[in-house]
Amino acid sequence: MKRIAMIGLLGLLPLVGVQAADKDKAYAPKGAALLTCEGLTKITPNSPQSALVVGWFDGYLTALNMVTPETFDLAPWEDSILLSSLVLNYCTNAVKAQEAGKTDNKRPILVMDAVREVTSALYAKRLTQKSEMVQIKEGDKQGMIYAETLKQVQTALKEQGFFNGSADGKWGPKTRDAIKAFQKAAPKEANLQETGLPERGTLMLLLQPFGSPAAKK
Repeated sequence: MKRIAMIGLLGLLPLVGVQAADKDKAYAPKGAALLTCEGLTKITPNSPQSALVVGWFDGYLTALNMVTPETFDLAPWEDSILLSSLVLNYCTNAVKAQEAGKTDNKRPILVMDAVREVTSALYAKRLTQKSEMVQIKEGDKQGMIYAETLKQVQTALKEQGFFNGSADGKWGPKTRDAIKAFQKAAPKEANLQETGLPERGTLMLLLQPFGSPAAKK
């Protein structure tokens, strides 16, 4: 692990951009926080450098959970790989817009700019307090989800006309069938399988802070 981290640091150093902060919001950036978006887009997927960025994100989210008021988990179902991918997408689009002259911003776009955008979008769906875990089991597939997150899923399904039960955070056939109906109605580009399970792609589209709205019944 130490060897991977060291290799990652050596690989990241040439991509580091100039970090500027005013006297009122000064802080000492570390690791991936020093990267520019352009630098991030040059990192090869599944490389030691990308592993370092994902690991940094885990630490950053943990710190946010610790210091954000009324917050137990800012990303209750979004893992660091997904969030890192969203940051990369933001960076890629921002760099392209800058190169095409579609923005007045001429300074290097920082990874932290993207991180702030992504994590800010998580705030509304965060867990404000500790929640018990619920086992999800369908056939040979099983997993765990926060009961509070499952309540959010049920509420969202209800709002979109897919669920008529109680948003109680309990797993059962009604919730499974509602999720399956939602998956079936989703746009083709969402590429959701009709599993009836609250998988990552389904949660992303349903709870969105990031996806496009699913088709309603």
